[in-house]
Amino acid sequence: MLRETNVGFVRVNSVADGSIIEIGDAKKLDSRVNIIAVQEEGGTQNHESYSITNYPLFRLNFPSLPSSMVFKKKTIHHNNNINVRTIDVTGVSAAATIQLGSVKSIRAEARIKHIRILRNEQMNETNI
Repeated sequence: MLRETNVGFVRVNSVADGSIIEIGDAKKLDSRVNIIAVQEEGGTQNHESYSITNYPLFRLNFPSLPSSMVFKKKTIHHNNNINVRTIDVTGVSAAATIQLGSVKSIRAEARIKHIRILRNEQMNETNI
């Protein structure tokens, strides 16, 4: 059974980092993002040492679920339409999806390496 989604008002404050807002039906959504966030007390001096290629996290192959998995499901729709008055989203980030409608397949992947460098830690390392 086809269903129709009716939304009166959608407000999204922020969309970033490989995220998707899809209004309507889709066959496939594929969003990926690789992020290195460097937070250095006093400012970052050398950006070159923080390349994605320097971290194994970004080279790993993640196993995926087989597409032939079968799930038994029984759904009873009391109304053919999905009606929503308001959707209010503060933020969508790191390969996330907001989907208003139907989708057959979603693949989302976020790889984030957050590095914090504090001055006290740097001084301790050089004094050792």
